[in-house]
Amino acid sequence: MAGRIGIQADRTPSAANSVACCRAGGLAAAALALACLAVSPAADAQTEIGAARKVVRDVYGTSLNRRMKPGETLIFQQKVRTGVASAASLEFLDDSRLAIGANSEITLDEFVYQPNQGVARGSLKMVRGVLRFASALVKLNLRVKTPSATIGIRGTVFDVLASARSTEVAVRQGSVVVDTPAGSRTVNQGEVVTIARGQGAVAGGAISQALMVAVANMLALIGPGEAAARAGPIAQAIRGKNRENLLFLDLMHGRVVIEMRPDLAPRHVARIKQLARRGFYDGLAFHNVVPGFAAETGDPTGTGRGGSGQTIRAEFSRQPFRRGSIGMKRKRRDPASADSQFFICFAPAPHLDGRYTLWGQVIHGMALLDRLSPGQPPPNPDRILKLRVAADTDRAAHLAGHGVALSVRRAAG
Repeated sequence: MAGRIGIQADRTPSAANSVACCRAGGLAAAALALACLAVSPAADAQTEIGAARKVVRDVYGTSLNRRMKPGETLIFQQKVRTGVASAASLEFLDDSRLAIGANSEITLDEFVYQPNQGVARGSLKMVRGVLRFASALVKLNLRVKTPSATIGIRGTVFDVLASARSTEVAVRQGSVVVDTPAGSRTVNQGEVVTIARGQGAVAGGAISQALMVAVANMLALIGPGEAAARAGPIAQAIRGKNRENLLFLDLMHGRVVIEMRPDLAPRHVARIKQLARRGFYDGLAFHNVVPGFAAETGDPTGTGRGGSGQTIRAEFSRQPFRRGSIGMKRKRRDPASADSQFFICFAPAPHLDGRYTLWGQVIHGMALLDRLSPGQPPPNPDRILKLRVAADTDRAAHLAGHGVALSVRRAAG
């Protein structure tokens, strides 16, 4: 298993989250830091932590007297600095990758990988410039702390543009939780947050021109594939499947992938897609979680009695309910009473076979669902951050890519 990477500037983990925390000590000194909180012995100065995959033009290590070369080993406390129109891609021992654009400076401070435990720890300090971090992990919990906000990144791919005055983070996968004195807000995949020194976080609808151009130039130099981690479990789970019939269910702990079954329940699948595309499920709680049986969600009231207001006739089948099977909740004596609520089975449930509509199956992320807070209702229920049709996320990424290319052409013109 790949290591867990986190972001920090001090050595003290947050009590609220023992997976990862980050603290950037001041934008003028170091805009942000990546770190993991696994406990291990102090690193030796020559500890290998990865290698340079691709080096373009003026890229230097700790010494400015010698350019880095492809394949060069990365070690503890090493610096990586890039010049004008230069870039590099680095790969760590846990298969995570870091792409660095022009005029950037980072330090691989106390970065240690423990292959026997599948854990990485340490910090990656960023003084200035642009980077893209892509982890091979599905579940990743990162935090960036600046003088104005704390940013918790729970995803696998994100871009950062840092200077002495501000830090901009664009999340490509997962979600970002921004904490400021004014409160907290969630910024999801495809959204952007900017933290200006001395001010609160501002979430915008689009990536800034500066970040778009910097990332586009970086990818043009090293190639988009160099900025992507090796195919992780999600990529393997969805390979060859029709993405129009896949759902991405994002939780605080990571992403769950659901394969819908229009061959069994076409009306239910069509309705679930319709509601997901409206954002109906975003923010809804798992209001009834019974370990060993099932978890229910899809009720905007959180009571188990609400819905969208539109019912669906039952579509019973011979498909058995097993671990990960997803069925539609309904009134016990009314097969035509299903609405928006559904349940996910933790274990086989033969007593439901042929009596409830089965419309989907979890194909990745059951371990994340096992972590849902139990209760009827739970005292502090877990919530759906976002539920989307996978094909829609592809289209959004495609349009975003065209936006980047257009901005670069305009900037060049």
